[in-house]
Amino acid sequence: MGQQSTEFILGHPENEPDPLSVLSHAFHAFTLQVFAEAGIEKGMRILEIGSGGGDLALLAAEYVGPSGSVVGVETSPEAVSYGMHRAQMNGLNNVSFVQAPIDQDLPFEPEFDALVGRIVLMFLPSPAVTLRRLARHVGPNGLVIFQEPDMSWAKSVPNVPSVENA
Repeated sequence: MGQQSTEFILGHPENEPDPLSVLSHAFHAFTLQVFAEAGIEKGMRILEIGSGGGDLALLAAEYVGPSGSVVGVETSPEAVSYGMHRAQMNGLNNVSFVQAPIDQDLPFEPEFDALVGRIVLMFLPSPAVTLRRLARHVGPNGLVIFQEPDMSWAKSVPNVPSVENA
């Protein structure tokens, strides 16, 4: 995935204080439903990858409650700083962020109950290889939960050949 600045891939309007808030709000209820149906519970330890500004990590931290914890991993130091600031502003002491490339080995033991991500695998050159590597950080009977859109149906209006032929 390489280094990524806070100019997120999906873009955002100038002076927008929360660049992924629209996306996060669109996925909020569905993400909570996925967490519940997949078996995420209070007190779990979650590893979240591709944190961006921290939307999913913060939601997971609220979901697992103060007895649980979340570690978000992001390549951008600016995004890590922003995520930590947001956690502090929201009074979430059970979430932290680590700057690291998600497509390489991470400095964690198999200490997590779940590995989660949202709209991140589609940007990786080898998602299956990365998932195998990341799943090593999840303990026995742990969960691996990702929300990824199926973009095969995507169209553009007006017609843009690079989108239509992708």
